[in-house]
Amino acid sequence: MSENTRFDPDVLKDITLLHVDDDPLGAGYAEQIVQPHVKAYHSAGNGQEGLLAFARFDPDLVVTDIRMPKVDGVAMITAIREMRPDTPVIITTALDDPSVLRQCIRLGITSYVLKPFEPEELLRVLAGKAADVRKNKELEKQKRLNELLLNSLPHPAMLIERDARTILSANSYARRLGFCVSEGLHDEVFRRILETAESEDAPLSLFHSGANTDFRDVRAFDRAWDVNLELVTESIILFFATDVTERHEKDKALKKEKEFISTILENSYDGIGVTTKEGRIIFFSPGMERLFGYKAEELYSAPHWAEMVIPDESQRRKVLGLWGAFMHSGGRERIFPIVQKNGEHRWCRFHVSHMPNGDVVINGQDVTRIKQAEERIRYMAMHDPLTEL
Repeated sequence: MSENTRFDPDVLKDITLLHVDDDPLGAGYAEQIVQPHVKAYHSAGNGQEGLLAFARFDPDLVVTDIRMPKVDGVAMITAIREMRPDTPVIITTALDDPSVLRQCIRLGITSYVLKPFEPEELLRVLAGKAADVRKNKELEKQKRLNELLLNSLPHPAMLIERDARTILSANSYARRLGFCVSEGLHDEVFRRILETAESEDAPLSLFHSGANTDFRDVRAFDRAWDVNLELVTESIILFFATDVTERHEKDKALKKEKEFISTILENSYDGIGVTTKEGRIIFFSPGMERLFGYKAEELYSAPHWAEMVIPDESQRRKVLGLWGAFMHSGGRERIFPIVQKNGEHRWCRFHVSHMPNGDVVINGQDVTRIKQAEERIRYMAMHDPLTEL
């Protein structure tokens, strides 16, 4: 036996094996050879017993003779293929019946050991199949881990084979949308996204671990999605889609509400301003700009605003006192004379209140006409219209 075909005992140490043979001497000899190297060794004397043992022990490998009483090897292999199609089966044969071999080949049996078998040859064939079993176990373990990780995600997620564009794993959210393992991306929108991500000069076209790209506001399945594609390995892409439909609806409702409030403020003759507790102006409505003639950026604080629109120092102190007194005793209202940017003198009613976060709200209303009417009434009450005394 050449060096590269020598038996490696570690390959079999985690393998469970079922040996089916009606020859007690041959079965005993095989057990002496194989049993020390495997995790578990089970035996049966014919095909019927072999099927019962297979159902009970669920072995990784099956070694079987062909000619046996009750149920022969071919019938047993056929039944095993129906129960678990991927189970590796090795036949022991004397190669004296070509028709039997043809039946085995049709069942996918490609591994055999000639009787009477040599110990090293038997172990070498077993080791070859065991290596495949270990590989399949690792793949299945990785698949289950992938599914566990994917299922922990709160939105549709899939692992996609990069070249074949087939789905390797899909979580429950993706399956609800109709995405199935071993199939391609059936949704045209998602398929185009994958193609775009791997087009020339796209983020995924040149592989490096962690390369990713995002697609915002993708419309599919009557919903809105943010899609992220990330290279997990050179050949596997993580496809993750976040349903942002509700967020978009909230954003639309919020935008509509802001537009509604903005329209009210734009068309309201009264002005509204908001300052921090320290006096920094953080909001100045269009009505406030019309009332004083200044833009928000021209008035950066309450003291600066008072200095610009209330030239009289004593009145200015009263206005700032109103703002300061509010900080300690709550909402207050007073009327003060103001001077607009164009030099026109007006009268303004100020009402000061506060927001839950501590910011101060100043409501300004032009009451010049009311003030003029009051002055006229007072004048008429104090003077005789005939004598003007």
